[in-house]
Amino acid sequence: MQTKYGKLDQWIVDEVQYSDGLDVVNTDNNRHGTIPATFTGTLEEAIRSAPELGSASELLEPDLRLYRRTFTRRGEIVSATFVYGVFEDEKAKYKMQAVPTKIALLSHARFKNISDIERVLAQEFLNGASDSTVVYRNKKGKQPELAQTVPDSEAGNWEKTTMKKLVEKYAPSSAVVRMARKGVKELDADAITWTETKTTKTLPSVSRLGEWASPRGNNPSGHRWKVMSIEAEELEPDEWGNKRYKVSTQWKTDDDTED
Repeated sequence: MQTKYGKLDQWIVDEVQYSDGLDVVNTDNNRHGTIPATFTGTLEEAIRSAPELGSASELLEPDLRLYRRTFTRRGEIVSATFVYGVFEDEKAKYKMQAVPTKIALLSHARFKNISDIERVLAQEFLNGASDSTVVYRNKKGKQPELAQTVPDSEAGNWEKTTMKKLVEKYAPSSAVVRMARKGVKELDADAITWTETKTTKTLPSVSRLGEWASPRGNNPSGHRWKVMSIEAEELEPDEWGNKRYKVSTQWKTDDDTED
């Protein structure tokens, strides 16, 4: 049993709690941070020396800001909990624009997984060959290889044939070869631009500009993307003096590129 000493009818305070916060909504529930800390001294001194509401922490990502503080004093020790989140004005917004375009037949995603012989035959037709074109097929090559002429010294390694016979033997039901035989060089596709706009306290890195990269956000799937542009505009500091930038990052589909 714990005994308390003091005057009659007088409250004895063992613990004091205090909390404050900003009237904001944490818009990204998957990204938040909590930092516990202790302070030796009075509650008033701990509050004065604590990080300010709206400030960032070097221990967390720069777009997380302090929006709730809780202090508990027990004796000469004050325990504090600082909660960080993404503020409303820093939540990214996305915009999509799609326009019709053309993609080279052999670069179209539809034919990404065709066989080597299909690709070689289709390319010959795209280069101007017809069913009656005479070609030589390398009988000993590990990869499909065709030639218009061969040296006499190598004639034994090559089979003289026609494009039609090669199609009938190796790719009789190939859609890409059938299209190439008909003279189809391009297919309809969509050129999609995906833009992210957000407010942040740090300038973005441009190290991946022009490279393949998957966009953030709920973007259309089944495409290859490149980072095409990054634009940053400095805004007025927020009410706590933090720097703010409006950053727009633009990705564009790059499906007309072979691996």
